[in-house]
Amino acid sequence: MAKENVQKKRRKVVVSKKAKKWFTITAPKMFDNKEIGHTRGIDDTKITGRKFTLPMNQLTGSFSDYDSSVTLKIINVMDGCAHSEYAGQALMEDKISRLVNKWSSRIDTITDISSTDNRTVRVKLVTITAERVKVNVKKEIRSNVEGTVVELLKKMSFDSVVKEILDKKFSRTIKTRASKVYPIRSVDIRMVEVL
Repeated sequence: MAKENVQKKRRKVVVSKKAKKWFTITAPKMFDNKEIGHTRGIDDTKITGRKFTLPMNQLTGSFSDYDSSVTLKIINVMDGCAHSEYAGQALMEDKISRLVNKWSSRIDTITDISSTDNRTVRVKLVTITAERVKVNVKKEIRSNVEGTVVELLKKMSFDSVVKEILDKKFSRTIKTRASKVYPIRSVDIRMVEVL
């Protein structure tokens, strides 16, 4: 008797494929509202809020972005077209492990940025030095990088913050400013999260 009740509770309602509809997913404005794929769902409310990840170079068209992936989130659905917004990005772990070797130091930096439209973005950077450094130099580089990120991204709207992060000049600016403390080999955006 008890087993039958447990089995009844575990059963899920399965909707047939015929009852589901196809929706076209479009990228955000910053990626020119490109059509990036399709998804299935029963109705509009069931697919709103879905997150999906795809390679960055599929959106930008640039082969240099092969080592990054971007996460998009469906925010609304109109006439069978699902509109998405930027929800973050990540750098492949393979790329980071290729950058770090035993003669260099890895410095991770995490900075939260509040945009003018009350949205918070967490930017995680990885800085690789030219040679191995001591802990006090790492602290100085980390504080320099955090200060530079806050200075570059403060008092911007959410869309402006995302455009600035996607721009390659952002990493180059941080690298040149941090190189004043100690020679830096590379600065890469390891991950971006929209909180």
